[in-house]
Amino acid sequence: MNIRISLFLILFFCNQPITCMNEEEQSSSILIATQRGALPILLTAPHGGYKAILGASIRKKGCVTSDLRTLEFTQLVNEELIKLTGEKPYLVLAEFQRKYLDVNRMQKNAMDPDIDNQAAECIYHEYHRIISTFTRELKAACKNALLIDVHGQGASATTIFRGTSNLKTVSRLIDEFGIESMTGNQSICGLLQQNGYSIDPAGNQEEDSRFGGGYTVRTYGSHQESGINAIQLELGSNFRFEQQEQCARDLAKAIVVFSDKYLRSK
Repeated sequence: MNIRISLFLILFFCNQPITCMNEEEQSSSILIATQRGALPILLTAPHGGYKAILGASIRKKGCVTSDLRTLEFTQLVNEELIKLTGEKPYLVLAEFQRKYLDVNRMQKNAMDPDIDNQAAECIYHEYHRIISTFTRELKAACKNALLIDVHGQGASATTIFRGTSNLKTVSRLIDEFGIESMTGNQSICGLLQQNGYSIDPAGNQEEDSRFGGGYTVRTYGSHQESGINAIQLELGSNFRFEQQEQCARDLAKAIVVFSDKYLRSK
């Protein structure tokens, strides 16, 4: 798999500047996998990493368990898209463990606030700086582009939950193409349904409040002036384990059909 792996270090200047750990220390802890692409697609996975963050404490509040196999699943989708199109999507993967840092939260809830957590704070800002940079590039290049934020859920092993804040984060797409772009036969979820996948919600009903879209899609969705269309997919365990390769292939195929119909250059 041809993914450029980079160590991203950042120094923030404010009233009380953050001093990140030295590069040698961070080399085993700050790891964000990125890929700049040519497709109008950005794949993100915030909760599937395995690496420790040196100097960061384990979070005492919020969910600290990983979305197992979502990192690998997203990598497979990336590979399948390259096979199908000959082009790469954009990619941002968190390789650090969620128990130290949850980048799908506001900063104040993303890490343990009770101690000096400079290491985690540096990573948090860099993760979102990269996504912000990629979404700006995509918005400038494409009339419509799509961010897909990949998660795992334990509520139903055989269900994929759609999260768009009840279609708010894909508002630009719906304004142009209507609700069919999210619920129709050539929408991503519609295509998966035709392949036998259980999608919740099945149409334009309200989304499950547990999985209706987190910080990433709400921050970078097209309801934001600088954002692009954004959808959160919450995968049941069957699709991350036993059926991982097949589900990744089916999702990649659905993305290609959807992109050909709804995503195009300016």
